[in-house]
Amino acid sequence: MKYLLTITIIVCSAVLCKGQSASEWLSNGITKQNAQDYKGAIEDYTKAVSAAPKLRDGYYNKGTCELALKDLSAAQKDFDKTIELDKKFDKAYFNRAAILVSEDKYKDALADMDKVIAIAPDTKNAYGFRGQIKLKLGNIKGACEDLYKVKEKGDPKADQLIKQFCSDSK
Repeated sequence: MKYLLTITIIVCSAVLCKGQSASEWLSNGITKQNAQDYKGAIEDYTKAVSAAPKLRDGYYNKGTCELALKDLSAAQKDFDKTIELDKKFDKAYFNRAAILVSEDKYKDALADMDKVIAIAPDTKNAYGFRGQIKLKLGNIKGACEDLYKVKEKGDPKADQLIKQFCSDSK
């Protein structure tokens, strides 16, 4: 009888206290991420996406924490999953492009930055980053076009690159 009562209490406790929801894990992860507790945030985001496998923000936020911890492989997987879930999520393309550049995969990074600009042309730093990728690929004309756009938007940092690479292009 004691055994049956113990089992009943355990089952009822499990049902009544089934744990946090995906949105609660996500919220906890955001709090930890904002406090720069990236490992703790990753744990919470992992629980969130386990509870809700199509939770785009869980994968994206997990990827940004992994990026902060320089776990580029894990971050890229999470950005890939984010993009799989939402093909128009420009921030995931931008972050994945940064990883690809660090791996010298400039053509892939350029494709991601093209998507960023197509989805959200006013994304801060997008043209400058894409211009720098084009420079790495030897596309001076294309790089200069992007750098002049950056300058038109009022970024004084573009002047140095324009002076260095674009003196003959405009």
